[in-house]
Amino acid sequence: MARDDLRALYHALCETHFEFVPRGAHHLHNVYAFVQDRYPDLCDDSYLCSDNCKSGHNSPEWQHRVRAALDYLKRKAKGVHSGNERSFWVFGHSARTQPHQLIGNDIEPPLPERVETTTFRVLRDTALARKTKGMHDHEFQICGLAIRLPDGSSYAEAHHIQPLGAPHDGPDIAENIIILCPNHHAMCDYGVIALKLHELREHAEHKIDPEYIDYHNSVIFSS
Repeated sequence: MARDDLRALYHALCETHFEFVPRGAHHLHNVYAFVQDRYPDLCDDSYLCSDNCKSGHNSPEWQHRVRAALDYLKRKAKGVHSGNERSFWVFGHSARTQPHQLIGNDIEPPLPERVETTTFRVLRDTALARKTKGMHDHEFQICGLAIRLPDGSSYAEAHHIQPLGAPHDGPDIAENIIILCPNHHAMCDYGVIALKLHELREHAEHKIDPEYIDYHNSVIFSS
């Protein structure tokens, strides 16, 4: 990846004001996903920030450019600002509007108490997730629906059937991934539904291993 690509990504984000991101509040990780879907050729996970700039973060350099663009638009009051919750950003509302105000009520509810927590997450092969989504044209394998955004792009979520993190330690391979809508993704994460391989929408180049379906049903769903 050339630095010209990183500059191009930064300028594109600043010029578009992240207009391809659905209006409302989004966690930073979701913002990264929207940017990847919009500019896949400019988002190279192998080009690390720690190797190529002075910030020292061991994360993809393109994500650094996303944060820089967000900060720039926030300072310029260009329709992007940080939300009340840590790592959340609000798009398309006035600088005084916060996520809890977007519920359409005249009276703002009191802010909840906050406790700072630290979490650890497994780094996923985002290129693999993007490729698998593309195979299915971003159509969900359980319900068959799709989310088409106003700019013509699509939104989908890649779910690891046997979760990557401990204690499950599932592999980050296509055979362990299904493409889901946000609702079914949450249901699978919390073990609300069982999975039936014969009911999932298939693609000739994406074969799901029954081993991981069995794992979900016996460990995630049954628990």
